[in-house]
Amino acid sequence: MNRLIIWCLITFLLLGLGIPDLSAQESSHDVIASLDHKNPKVRELAIELISQKKIKTAVGSLIETLEDENEEIRVSAHRVLQQLTRKDFPLDYTAWSDWWNKEGAGNKEFAEKIFTASDLTKIRERIYFAMGVIIALLALLLLFILVFSFMGGSKIKEMKEVLKRADKYISDAEEVTKKSDQVIEELEVRRSEMLGFFSKLKNENESEIERFCDLLQQNVEHRMREVTMNLREKAETELKQTAEQIRTDIVREVKRIFAEQKGKFLNEVEAQMLFVEGSFYLANNKHEDALKIYEKVLTLKPDHHMALINRGAALRNLKRYKESIESCEKALQASSDNPAALYQLAATYALMKNKDKMIDGLTRAFQGETELKDEALNDQAFKSYWHDRAFKNLAES
Repeated sequence: MNRLIIWCLITFLLLGLGIPDLSAQESSHDVIASLDHKNPKVRELAIELISQKKIKTAVGSLIETLEDENEEIRVSAHRVLQQLTRKDFPLDYTAWSDWWNKEGAGNKEFAEKIFTASDLTKIRERIYFAMGVIIALLALLLLFILVFSFMGGSKIKEMKEVLKRADKYISDAEEVTKKSDQVIEELEVRRSEMLGFFSKLKNENESEIERFCDLLQQNVEHRMREVTMNLREKAETELKQTAEQIRTDIVREVKRIFAEQKGKFLNEVEAQMLFVEGSFYLANNKHEDALKIYEKVLTLKPDHHMALINRGAALRNLKRYKESIESCEKALQASSDNPAALYQLAATYALMKNKDKMIDGLTRAFQGETELKDEALNDQAFKSYWHDRAFKNLAES
């Protein structure tokens, strides 16, 4: 009987207090924390629970979940965000984050709940109501004891014990009320302290951010001046090195050109001296000696066309007609209308009894130099054609 009465009192006490369900609040925190769980199934379940319970304090964490590696989780988080905030932003972390930092974070609808003065008043009223219920129940209990006292003296001792326990319950209830008042006062103090701390933190952060921006700007300007000076010094150094390299290259190139020109000049002088010597041998009918000298001239100067022509004449006089033609044609490669080369070529064809090529060579030679006509009428190479009508018409015209 006593135990039944005690359980009834405890039950009415708990029902009467009506204090906000702290376990539910802790559960909401657990659900929000599950958004960071490594298992994607757990994260998906946490999003669905937030949707079902409409936990608006999870908005900030859901925005972070928009960067989750799992696409299905990102889509679910976006759907629940639109449901809780009634915003129709796209599935874009930047858009949601900008809105949250600008408006959402300071919105009481989505912030962590802090007990306000009205909440504390409601808690106090519920506690007083519970105490009234307890006192009424105790009065009924006393009345019940008095009734039983008249029903039999054997129950008096038991009733006294019940009364003693009732007194104890009353004193305990008063102690609970006292402690509840203390808790409410402490909560009010903590609330004031938290609001002051948040205000101070906001002011300190604003001033710190301004100071940091000023310092950052000064550092950037200083760094830009350093970089500009370094670039200028580097450019001047590179310009100086480039100028020195150009000067060195010019000096080296001039020396190389001078050395080449000097070598060419010496080769030219030697070639001309050998050419004169070869021409002396050719004039004195020393064709073998003249041929050797002209070979030396062409070694020093391969494009010496007069040496090629005279070499062809020497070869022709040695009856080496094919080589003579090759030498004259090589001279014509440098100058296709050279009269001397054409004349020597025609003389060689005359000795080879090739009249057509002889007439062609003489025609071209006489066009460039008419004085060669008299030489042809006296040149022994054309002796067999002196009485030829075509030759005479060409040479005597």
